[in-house]
Amino acid sequence: MLGPCWSLFVVVVALFAPIDLPAGGVDRRPAKHRVRKLSRGHLLTTHSTSISVSPDSQAPSLDPLDAGEPLYILRYWLSPSQRTWAQVEYKTQRSLLLVKRGWIPLC
Repeated sequence: MLGPCWSLFVVVVALFAPIDLPAGGVDRRPAKHRVRKLSRGHLLTTHSTSISVSPDSQAPSLDPLDAGEPLYILRYWLSPSQRTWAQVEYKTQRSLLLVKRGWIPLC
């Protein structure tokens, strides 16, 4: 049987070993090399536009949006034509309880 010192050693190693694991451990890269991920957030439309089915200028539109309608950004997409699109969630004008998803062009 192992002594209490050995058990204490195993417990200490088990507590501090996960720090170096990539699944949630400490990020030891210098701050200048870290890349900030695009965050999700709220967006208000500045002009009337329409929500597209996919991030393509030829895609059919889902719903028209008026200026000032709130959107929630889910993710960004850079198309092969170097146009930035945002996938958004929005509440429909007919029913404020129904939430839909679609794409809008940014710039």
